[in-house]
Amino acid sequence: IDQFLRPLPTVIVTPSDYKSQIMKRLHEAFQLVKINLSQAREQQKAQYNKRVKEQKFNVGDKVLLDMRTPLAGISKKLIPRFIGPFRILKVSNNCIVEIQQDVLKQTQLVHVNRIK
Repeated sequence: IDQFLRPLPTVIVTPSDYKSQIMKRLHEAFQLVKINLSQAREQQKAQYNKRVKEQKFNVGDKVLLDMRTPLAGISKKLIPRFIGPFRILKVSNNCIVEIQQDVLKQTQLVHVNRIK
């Protein structure tokens, strides 16, 4: 980054030369930023993949639904963390699941990070 912060040469012949020098430095800076971002993205991906656990759900499995976001006016301390059991009716894209509670017969779509 220091190379981009260094002052421009004091002898500039024309405004078009100045413009071309600035454009060249900006292009170099953008290329450096692209490289650094891709390296950071790969490092973050590697760290995430070290600890992620792939959850596979099949149609017919019984699961519990995470209720960490309660309705307004209800204390989080007093509600159960998980409700259920629910039965999985359909799995879409390995991340969206259609579940149905045995008692209510009402279906809902939830993300797999909300079921256990």
